[in-house]
Amino acid sequence: MALVDEKMLGTGQKLNVDNFYTSPFMTVFEPLNAGMEGQPDQAVGQSPVLEVSTTLVPRGSIKVDYLMIESASAPHVPPVSANARGFLQLGDALVPTVQQVPKTERLTPLAVSGALPMTVRTRDWFMTIDLKDAYFHIQIVKRHRNFLRFAFEGKAYQYCVIPFGKVCKETCPRQCSSLTDERKLQLFTEFYAVSYERQQAIILSGLEQHKVSRRRPRGPDTENTKRKYTFKYNVQQGGQRLALHIFEKVIQEKLGSQSEGTEQVAKVRSPLEDFRGKHKNSPHSIHPAVREGIREHILSFPRQPNHYSRLKGDVEREYLSPDLNLLRMFRLYKENNPASTAKFWLYRDIFKQQNLSFGQPRSDTCAKCDALFSKLTAATTDGERLKIAAESELHHRNAEKAYTQLQADTDWAKANDDCHVICIDMQGVVFTPNLTQSNVYYQRQLANYNLCIQEMGTDDPPTMCLWHEGIAHRGSIEVASCLLKWAETSFAPLVQAKERKLIIYSDRCCGQNNNWRVLNLMALLVSRRYFSQIEQKFMVSGHSFLPCDRSFATLDKRRKVSTLHTPSDVAEMIRGARQQHPFKVTEIKCADFRQLPDATLKRPPGLLITSMMWLKVTAADPWCVHTKGSHSLYEGWKTWLITKQRKNQPPPAPLFSTTYARAYEDPLPVKKEKHRDLMKMLAYMPAEAQAFYGTLECEE
Repeated sequence: MALVDEKMLGTGQKLNVDNFYTSPFMTVFEPLNAGMEGQPDQAVGQSPVLEVSTTLVPRGSIKVDYLMIESASAPHVPPVSANARGFLQLGDALVPTVQQVPKTERLTPLAVSGALPMTVRTRDWFMTIDLKDAYFHIQIVKRHRNFLRFAFEGKAYQYCVIPFGKVCKETCPRQCSSLTDERKLQLFTEFYAVSYERQQAIILSGLEQHKVSRRRPRGPDTENTKRKYTFKYNVQQGGQRLALHIFEKVIQEKLGSQSEGTEQVAKVRSPLEDFRGKHKNSPHSIHPAVREGIREHILSFPRQPNHYSRLKGDVEREYLSPDLNLLRMFRLYKENNPASTAKFWLYRDIFKQQNLSFGQPRSDTCAKCDALFSKLTAATTDGERLKIAAESELHHRNAEKAYTQLQADTDWAKANDDCHVICIDMQGVVFTPNLTQSNVYYQRQLANYNLCIQEMGTDDPPTMCLWHEGIAHRGSIEVASCLLKWAETSFAPLVQAKERKLIIYSDRCCGQNNNWRVLNLMALLVSRRYFSQIEQKFMVSGHSFLPCDRSFATLDKRRKVSTLHTPSDVAEMIRGARQQHPFKVTEIKCADFRQLPDATLKRPPGLLITSMMWLKVTAADPWCVHTKGSHSLYEGWKTWLITKQRKNQPPPAPLFSTTYARAYEDPLPVKKEKHRDLMKMLAYMPAEAQAFYGTLECEE
């Protein structure tokens, strides 16, 4: 065979497969006593003579054999086996087969003849065409190569060509090679494409019964053994009937053993009826009508598709009303079908097969999707439905385009150090204290705010800007102040001729991200040379799932198992939410919030930034803002002048102050009703929490 076995090698021979990476492989013999002239020939088995190394190389159309003889007396390898694959018989020497011709001037092609030993000299090379390895030039289909694998020294290899010549010998009783590949595929396809009864009929059509030609005595009563006949299978090919044994296992699996099932079928010559699943000995079996009735009842409830499913790949996912649950649905089913004997476990199992879920996340709500869904359910004609479906498809494509842009910008930031992409989003309010007493559910709690700033394309953890309602609100001033603090902490002003680009992704919340105050902040950071260009891209409303939301999901999971009494406990909970790459928490103080401007830039008539999807401010023309109505790269930029035009002079750059006053001189007071409820909960909190809530200001 093509693989050299260590048992086939003599003493002193060594098998090396370090470079064994494809098939077939090359075997090269290199003598260890090269250059030792005058030494007597050493027989294999007495001392090291040859070192064998094997490596795999691709073969061409003709394979050439080489043998390098080391002395004038021509010592050669004694024959290990005359039929050893991978070797060529030259007299009494086995010549290894290789592929490539070494670049040497001593390479001399010679014909194989009886005068070969008389013409060889030291370091002469010989070649011959080995027709025994012709099958090495027949490639194997790639999808079938995994069936020709073997393992050696912990590595797996597979053949790329036929390694062993014919699959079957001429004397093989099965005669598999007599069938063409097309006929084999046809037989396989036709057999497994029909029913169980039809498969038996196909087998019976080619089944032949013969007398047992030879019996082996296994006891005193040899003639009464169970095996009475021998069965052969015939296949039609090209108008001829071929007798094969290749379906013995299939016959036994389909009809039973030869001694019972095959002989029984051979007598009646008709297919056996398939009784699988049709027996009557299961009195508690569930009738298919019951299962179908349960399925129809489940699908009778109103369902709504999840429009985020297009991006997650779960296209068929649908949602039932959050007011429902499995037990309530099962009770309704029993009320409508009092005679049904179905149990709750059956109803639950059928429900799990329908790809349904209860409720729909509030973040997974799109006003346009909801409106289109209502129109679609109320549509009465096919024309209206097609029009609504086309509008919905266009809406979803615009949403997907925003995610495509985010991924493209992230890849660009990974490859370019002068580009930074961030996503910003505000987490849902975290209330403290989260006590377990029942009356706490009816009392007001302190609200904690968390703004996530997550830089894409880096391994840096997200930055969580944390404060509570006793320090500040959660509007545009707070978001702009957190972004300013993040930029001043993370970057230094640029020197001349340096470039740095910032891309901000956010949702369309007008009170926090999509407003003139944030646009003024972008111009402010450009004027202070923190960045040479800043772009802000907005996600489609209702389809604004950002990487920040994944971080918030981790925090929500941690919050469910944490006891949070004060905002400091919330900060510790965020820091310990994950072990690898823990979140960076920045506790924002009252003095950090600044009254950043929202009117330094002139608002040109006709510019409605809440309807734009892409904003850009650059240091090259700081007196302009560039806008786009979509995320399309083919849409041109529209330029708006944001500074006052001087007569006969170029427009000036916007002027920003070097410092800005605090947004809140003192901590914000808590509403009177909430402060009263917090004081009532002090009895359930530790001393440190009581001290914190005692410092909160109360609204008069």
